[in-house]
Amino acid sequence: MEINKLAIVFESYKQKNHILTNIILPYKSFMEGFFSVEIREKNKLKGYNIEFINGQVFDFASKEFISELYYNKYAIKKDTLVEISKSLSYYTEIKNKIIILEVGSIFISDPVYSSNFIKLLSSDKKIIIFTPKQKEIISTIRKLDDLFLCELSKKTLEVVKKVVDKWLGETISKIEII
Repeated sequence: MEINKLAIVFESYKQKNHILTNIILPYKSFMEGFFSVEIREKNKLKGYNIEFINGQVFDFASKEFISELYYNKYAIKKDTLVEISKSLSYYTEIKNKIIILEVGSIFISDPVYSSNFIKLLSSDKKIIIFTPKQKEIISTIRKLDDLFLCELSKKTLEVVKKVVDKWLGETISKIEII
């Protein structure tokens, strides 16, 4: 069976960003999607932004603003969550692109995101999924028969880089350029 989905389970944002910056984003002209970016001030985590492949950046979760939605100590921008959820629906329709997405507890707490995420996973789209180490999410995506899962850590960084680079090269070579 062809591997349509590549899941990268990460322990640290530093390692995730290394894979994104050095291996994945150089191919961004073949991609759609989004990922989270830590917001730090003096090495203290203040929150998260969502960055779309097209360069748009949205405030997402912060200790410094007030919202009707909260996850742990973070206020969640509902408009951003709605935008992310809608984008998943759009990604099911597009052709000839690799989809980059991130899934975590904040995202799956939204029923629209969860529903659209499951529809996207059920498709034969080429997808790279970033997820923090969370049992519920990992056990769900492991059930996909067209998925390869990589656990990213200091020890596995070099191997994961090679796996991602090989998968991207093979996948991009099959994409029809329109």
